[in-house]
Amino acid sequence: MRNLNLPSLCNGMRIIVEELLDNLKVARINRTAFRNEITTIPRITMNLSEGEDIPLQRSQFPVQSCFAMTIHKAQGQTMDNVLIEVERPVIQHGQLYVALSRGRRKENVRVFLKDTQSTKNVVIKSFLSSKLQQRQNEKIFLLTSERERERQN
Repeated sequence: MRNLNLPSLCNGMRIIVEELLDNLKVARINRTAFRNEITTIPRITMNLSEGEDIPLQRSQFPVQSCFAMTIHKAQGQTMDNVLIEVERPVIQHGQLYVALSRGRRKENVRVFLKDTQSTKNVVIKSFLSSKLQQRQNEKIFLLTSERERERQN
């Protein structure tokens, strides 16, 4: 497998193959910066005959099928259908929420749990308490600002 040097493609980019020709794949790029841009991916021939008596040549498209991604990779993306496989509880604060909120419609989000009926939503109490304190401080500031305006009127 080799990387291509095309301006609109990079390693790990998601594409949808629209048409498959003998020596060319026509693909639609599925990324915000190049959304729906059409690109072509040529078949690459590699010579594997170094130090061998019989020359060997291999032709392939430098593309691998991908049907899964990590929760981190899915963050910020929206998908039509989502299947979340949870072997064990997710260990980072908010990660389960990120996974569950990737689908366009809740009806198209499915969760697969191995040998259990539930999973834990890991919550970091110190994170929540600092956010709660921040919100309370904002409310206190807003109340103080309103009272100051009332006094001035």
